[in-house]
Amino acid sequence: MWSNPNLRLMKRCFLFLASFVLMGSSADALTHQEAVKKKNSYLSHFKSVSGIVTIEDGVLNIHNNLRIQANKVYVENTVGQSLKLVAHGNVMVNYRAKTLVCDYLEYYEDTDSCLLTNGRFAMYPWFLGGSMITLTPETIVIRKGYISTSEGPKKDLCLSGDYLEYSSDSLLSIGKTTLRVCRIPILFLPPFSIMPMEIPKPPINFRGGTGGFLGSYLGMSYSPISRKHFSSTFFLDSFFKHGVGMGFNLHCSQKQVPENVFNMKSYYAHRLAIDMAEAHDRYRLHGDFCFTHKHVNFSGEYHLSDSWETVADIFPNNFMLKNTGPTRVDCTWNDNYFEGYLTSSVKVNSFQNANQELPYLTLRQYPISIYNTGVYLENIVECGYLNFAFSDHIVGENFSSLRLAARPKLHKTVPLPIGTLSSTLGSSLIYYSDVPEISSRHSQLSAKLQLDYRFLLHKSYIQRRHIIEPFVTFITETRPLAKNEDHYIFSIQDAFHSLNLLKAGIDTSVLSKTNPRFPRIHAKLWTTHILSNTESKPTFPKTACELSLPFGKKNTVSLDAEWIWKKHCWDHMNIRWEWIGNDNVAMTLESLHRSKYSLIKCDRENFILDVSRPIDQLLDSPLSDHRNLILGKLFVRPHPCWNYRLSLRYGWHRQDTPNYLEYQMILGTKIFEHWQLYGVYERREADSRFFFFLKLDKPKKPPF
Repeated sequence: MWSNPNLRLMKRCFLFLASFVLMGSSADALTHQEAVKKKNSYLSHFKSVSGIVTIEDGVLNIHNNLRIQANKVYVENTVGQSLKLVAHGNVMVNYRAKTLVCDYLEYYEDTDSCLLTNGRFAMYPWFLGGSMITLTPETIVIRKGYISTSEGPKKDLCLSGDYLEYSSDSLLSIGKTTLRVCRIPILFLPPFSIMPMEIPKPPINFRGGTGGFLGSYLGMSYSPISRKHFSSTFFLDSFFKHGVGMGFNLHCSQKQVPENVFNMKSYYAHRLAIDMAEAHDRYRLHGDFCFTHKHVNFSGEYHLSDSWETVADIFPNNFMLKNTGPTRVDCTWNDNYFEGYLTSSVKVNSFQNANQELPYLTLRQYPISIYNTGVYLENIVECGYLNFAFSDHIVGENFSSLRLAARPKLHKTVPLPIGTLSSTLGSSLIYYSDVPEISSRHSQLSAKLQLDYRFLLHKSYIQRRHIIEPFVTFITETRPLAKNEDHYIFSIQDAFHSLNLLKAGIDTSVLSKTNPRFPRIHAKLWTTHILSNTESKPTFPKTACELSLPFGKKNTVSLDAEWIWKKHCWDHMNIRWEWIGNDNVAMTLESLHRSKYSLIKCDRENFILDVSRPIDQLLDSPLSDHRNLILGKLFVRPHPCWNYRLSLRYGWHRQDTPNYLEYQMILGTKIFEHWQLYGVYERREADSRFFFFLKLDKPKKPPF
């Protein structure tokens, strides 16, 4: 029996502790220093007390690294021994930044350690637990424990053993373990150590497939490190009766400056025959990098492969054809008056065409005002050695030249009583050190004048604002000093022709005044006519239109079309419909039409082809883009564990080419608690393919 003084003292301590836990609002009257001192030292009040204090449905903050919540907590103090805390019933403990749950817990103040019964915790994608867990500042020791990708009581994929230890340096040591799938033993593993806990995303994916050039294959990928600023992935594939392949991907970025980044993707296949009689070793290496320091940026990209077949088929789960790009290095810098570019590109693949820059320097002068006239001057100066190298699969003779160029421009904007008139006068002066043998002209000179007049009308309504902008643009380009055949054409900047072009139209938009995020209604209609040119008379003038019509935030129809009046047909027409019903269904449909008069261009506003070549000559060339195409995408999620994706393209009316239908279907389902299985079927113009991949779910992001 307790003596009366001891009993009274225990009652005081109990009232003190209960008021601290259940009436935390009174702490508002304390200063920050007083609250911290009171929080960190209140357990010392029990050191001179013998007995037990019981707390029901409470939360205890023992110190900065330990917080306990339970249905019942017992604080036990014995004379001559350290403080002991016992908790049971829905226990949740936060110990040194790790959150665990258990049925029963004991805490010992002298060693700052905890003993848990039937404890478990998560470090996604892994879920760990055991019949007994010991927590110390240095380690977490689990007896009769498990590691699983399943969070609930049903362990679909589980690695179980008698002893697991997780150290403070993120090293997990595992004794003899058994790998079970759906409670069926699959493998017995010896003791080993790994570092899986710091991986923030699923580390292992499995894949396989059949069909296509590659035939049947099985593979896996493993990501030992996957952080925001550094990640790596290894690939291993077995192509049945064809060979083996392996790859390595790497991503690095600077934590302080995320713009400084280095990416690399590589793949090597040994004795892999795609569509050839003999097997070959195949490889692919590509990536990019970028480093920035103050006003200087150094970047580049590299693409190296043994053949175009490898580029098209070495990654069989990619529906889009990934071509290799240029291998180049760029250095840019800027100051108050200039912006500079130093580029160098080389041909590294024999099957590619490459415009090699060895190297090429460009200086761009920012616009400067000429006194107070309102006239602005800007200039671009270029200098470098260019070499155009043809692919080994194309019959052609390489050509090269030293190229010097200057492109000055004058800008002037004149406000008028109604509207604004903008004028631009520019010229291009180019020198080539080498020219074709049939020519003796090493210089090229051309000038261009552009006049643009437009005015703005607008009207406001209660919830909308309507803007109308009519415009007229006139462009004239002088006859160049040399014909295009008299010098080499390295890029679109080397082609010139006399041109008189008139463009008139109207641009209109309807904006929301109450919700700036609501998509705007936009329409543009204009007519383009080329004057005084024989070659363009059969197809000009043309009237074009652009329309974007949103029906709410999740339903949009867009149109891009151009009509040829003299041929009574469309030059081109694109109609696109995007609809998002909700998070479980979405659809996109697009129809594309190209008449035989539609030309393949890198810039639709460049009319060099239209004015320099007869239309009959262009129609008989590969530049005539006569075709029809339908593109579609569909996403459906009928159940939280099932999703379906469909991508298709159907083309017809291609010149000397049969019609084709290609589609890809992806069906995804959840087979275990956190495992996603995707099956993919592709129907291509050349073949059919099926493949699958199995991977863990990505970790769910916090709501805030």
